[in-house]
Amino acid sequence: MSELSELLKQINWDISVSNKKYVYFNKDLGNISTITSRLLDTEEDFIEVDTIEVLDILNGKRSFDDYIVSFDVNVKKFVIKDKSAFNKYLKRDSYLYEIPKYSKNNIVFKQEFLGIHIDVWYNELEHFAGQYVWHEYSIYRILEDQPADTVFDLDNVELIVDQVKLYNDSNKYLNFDRTLKHGDLILDCNKIYSVHKDSTIIIKTETVDESVDIQICLEKVYEGIFVDVWYKELSHVAGQHIWYDGAVYKMIVDQNASTNFDINNVDLVLDNVKLFDDSNKSLDFELLINSDDHVLSNNYLYLSKNLNSDKKKQLGKEIDLYIKQNNRNNYWSFTLNERTKAALKTNYVDLNSKIVLSVTSKEDPNWLYRLFEIPLNELVNKTSVIFEYQFNFEFDNEEVSIYTPKYFKEYSYEVIQ
Repeated sequence: MSELSELLKQINWDISVSNKKYVYFNKDLGNISTITSRLLDTEEDFIEVDTIEVLDILNGKRSFDDYIVSFDVNVKKFVIKDKSAFNKYLKRDSYLYEIPKYSKNNIVFKQEFLGIHIDVWYNELEHFAGQYVWHEYSIYRILEDQPADTVFDLDNVELIVDQVKLYNDSNKYLNFDRTLKHGDLILDCNKIYSVHKDSTIIIKTETVDESVDIQICLEKVYEGIFVDVWYKELSHVAGQHIWYDGAVYKMIVDQNASTNFDINNVDLVLDNVKLFDDSNKSLDFELLINSDDHVLSNNYLYLSKNLNSDKKKQLGKEIDLYIKQNNRNNYWSFTLNERTKAALKTNYVDLNSKIVLSVTSKEDPNWLYRLFEIPLNELVNKTSVIFEYQFNFEFDNEEVSIYTPKYFKEYSYEVIQ
């Protein structure tokens, strides 16, 4: 026992005398392979960290599998992250529902390429393999690390999508393109959105797939992208777009026939895509299509939408709570649908309870601007519940988001200019 005690003391002393550690990892997967106090003669990627960041691993309290090394877009470098803390964050945030926003000129933005953070390209900054950047109306993925003070290199990038307008960014000195029309793709504060006409997104006749039931129509998205269904028996080439198991991917390098789908050889383009139709009629098709579903129909991607407001009601999409931000007259209004009011009265709901809505910085639920706590009895017994503007962000007409635990099924948030 005394020998073990002495060994542990020696280990703790060794840790204390070294303030830095080198964490070697697989750059593609983020898996940690080795932690050392000195540089190794190896080609494997590594980062330098403070000993305190990996102390639990060194003391045997945690394992390599509890951590991952990934690129942090905020500090622009690879860092070590605790998987459990990340999962807790997801669970904490997951109950929040961001209410969709219908803004001025009957324009609505729908986020695309979920989970992808896109930086604006700057010659002055260092860029890293796997980083997504916007440059001259296109989104690219960096293939290999590129040092600062170098020009954009088309040979070191992979095109993800082109014809993307720069609509907004934290750097207000950039040149923004805010002349928008239906069908545009825009980059708004590091995220991609598609631009639609209004909340119901009425579809032109020529964009409708006639094989679809009259209640739902399909509007083509990602124009110019041809998507093949994945077949193990066929070879696939770099740059090819393929559909596999409910998602659309882009091949990174050529892959031979008779090989399994390799998640490490693809970039995710769009998740949650239903296979609706194909020339191969022996495939399993998903015929239950809801509004706002992405579908693959005969090699092209579509966004499903209700044809008009009457069809919207037929499909159970009647709005429960209407929220209006009236920048013209400086007030907020919250209005319950009459049918929802009746349901609350007749289903023994505690009308003294409150609903809570958080007005936050755009798409950031952690940056609170204003909190509304509204008793249900006010929503039920009044035509609308009104709150006058109080804060600078309201009078300045700053773009915001609204988050709430999802009390009702359908919400509408509209900005009146």
